[in-house]
Amino acid sequence: MLKHQKSREYYTVFIILCAVILSACVIWTQPFLQNNQLGWDINEVIVTEGYEPNAVEHVQLFLVDKAGRPIINGQVLLNAQSEKSHATCKQWMHHVDQGLYESECLFTESGKWKADVFVAGAQSKQQFTYFFTVQPMPSMDEFRSKRK
Repeated sequence: MLKHQKSREYYTVFIILCAVILSACVIWTQPFLQNNQLGWDINEVIVTEGYEPNAVEHVQLFLVDKAGRPIINGQVLLNAQSEKSHATCKQWMHHVDQGLYESECLFTESGKWKADVFVAGAQSKQQFTYFFTVQPMPSMDEFRSKRK
């Protein structure tokens, strides 16, 4: 009987110990899970005149979390690639103000480009992709002839 009671005590201690370890794991990982659930959104700053080939252009992006708050402490890497020849522009973007990040890129050719944006925060990483077009600006003569 004494032997049975001792094994029961060990079993109870084992169950309590497992519960404590499981609780500690859940409490420790909860901030990581919450941060990943928030997620981020990216908004491209639309350039009205577009990007020109063979010119250094400013690329700007807004980063906000799902609640609409600006991301101000992210590490942001822009990797733009031409779909035609796979020419690339890979630049770290720097934070300007209230979730606005910018960098300069040299787009070496006209055509459709794909931009992969990698964002890393304290406890989360995400990737976004968007597409844009690089095309020469029309000359003033071309512009005038289209208006006639």
